[in-house]
Amino acid sequence: MKESFLSYKEEERNAKIFLWVLYVIVVSYQIFYAIVLENKSLTDKGHSILWQLICGTAILGVNVYLIKKEKANLVKYACVFAYIGIEITNILSYMLYNEAAFDGVNIIEIIFVFFVPIFLNKKYFVFVLSTIVGKYVIYLFVLEEVKGFMFLIMYTLVLIAAYIILNRFIQYLSAVKESIKIASESQKLAVIGKMAATVGHEIKNPLASLKGFTQLQREKHGEDPIYEQMIFEIENMNNMISELMEVATCKPSVYKKHNIGEIALQAVTILREKMNESSVQLISNVEEKMIEVECDERKIRGVLLYIIKNALEAMEQGGTLELRLENKGQDYVMLSVIDNGYGIKKENLARVTEAFYTTKQDKIGLGLTVANRLVTEQHLGELHISSERDIGTRIDIILPKKRGNSEIQEGEKLGVTI
Repeated sequence: MKESFLSYKEEERNAKIFLWVLYVIVVSYQIFYAIVLENKSLTDKGHSILWQLICGTAILGVNVYLIKKEKANLVKYACVFAYIGIEITNILSYMLYNEAAFDGVNIIEIIFVFFVPIFLNKKYFVFVLSTIVGKYVIYLFVLEEVKGFMFLIMYTLVLIAAYIILNRFIQYLSAVKESIKIASESQKLAVIGKMAATVGHEIKNPLASLKGFTQLQREKHGEDPIYEQMIFEIENMNNMISELMEVATCKPSVYKKHNIGEIALQAVTILREKMNESSVQLISNVEEKMIEVECDERKIRGVLLYIIKNALEAMEQGGTLELRLENKGQDYVMLSVIDNGYGIKKENLARVTEAFYTTKQDKIGLGLTVANRLVTEQHLGELHISSERDIGTRIDIILPKKRGNSEIQEGEKLGVTI
């Protein structure tokens, strides 16, 4: 788990509440303990109170400094460290004089445990657990204090309960955050679908005019092969736009058995010219495999177009593109697209499938978002991305060979409607 589940503002607010609760309760307890339980006046304990006042002021000063330096997440640890120092002093005093140097430290332990679910931090829990349990283990086995056993059992049970509550809080808030994220991405993809339809039509109309003009020029200059090549490229561009529009707008899926290797080769054929321009060599074993998958052919081809196009963009100076097809057990197939391009930075890897996230200035960051959701939600598969900077990227598409009884139609999970 990451260092803090909370934002810094929430950490700061919790740290201030923690300090208020800690100091108010400890001071109140000390007064109550001295006057009511021990039947002494505060002046009778002047020496002890003076030491506690000095220590408490010093600890408070350190914590205020941490908050001002925007390190509120360290306040809880600073307090536990201070508590460890107090307990070491107590243990030494107990060994030398058979009495504790500081009274009422048990109330501090209770406050530490109480704030375990509030801080939502498992590292803090482990820290508190180690400190409190370690203390009573020393009292029990080193100082041979029998009452240490009772406290050890009691705090162990309380800490187990605190951990269960902490874990439930984290699970609940994680689910809420994930739901918000999914809802946000669904809204983004709804916009993507409408945008894809509009932009696609705007591009295809001029392409149709350009193709017609080129055909007229070919009739006039039949001996010039350049016009034939231009028509071929225009048709390729038109086909690619049609493929991407069909994927992005999420038209109703048609699931049939298809040879997954043939679909991969079709995507390669569409991008063959770009591969030649970039001097990219193809290594493939898909021709040797005859593996059928129940899928929507055009959408899987669209996914491969996105992925292969990204791979080619990462190898502008040439390289090797590998398509690797293999069975994953009896029920799944894995198609891997591997390049030796410039790779993805480690800090960016976790976000590459987020909508509108991109590190390229001329891109909008939608390709892998749509590809991931088509694989995982439309085809009930998995998409895994691994990459290392300056070494290359590998994307594994894992698909079930049969869909079983699960049907996802009309993009109901993709969240895109037109």
